[in-house]
Amino acid sequence: RNSQCLLRTLYKDLERRDNLGKPKSDRNILSAKLSLHFANQNKIALLIIFFIEYKRVCQKFVDMIWDLEDLPSLLPIEITSQIIDTGLSKRMIQACGKQASAIVQNQVLNRLNQN
Repeated sequence: RNSQCLLRTLYKDLERRDNLGKPKSDRNILSAKLSLHFANQNKIALLIIFFIEYKRVCQKFVDMIWDLEDLPSLLPIEITSQIIDTGLSKRMIQACGKQASAIVQNQVLNRLNQN
């Protein structure tokens, strides 16, 4: 049950971040029915391991790009190629880098708006 809540929360968080800053007419409507009710424990464990690894790689990207002056939305290969100690695919690493870049951009904007 806890793993179902974790996956639901992570999916909603990813969906919210994807639509951040877009006008309502341009927002992607992302929806998928996801149920782990009939999933066996090994599949649930693999999903949790995947999310933990994704979060670890995302944190590495945030640490790498935090001090960059020009924050690209799609990270160049010079940055993404530095992540070598992961089992994630290149496509997943690129998606993780894009999300990390959006996280940093939002934090920088929030700090500027507070001052």
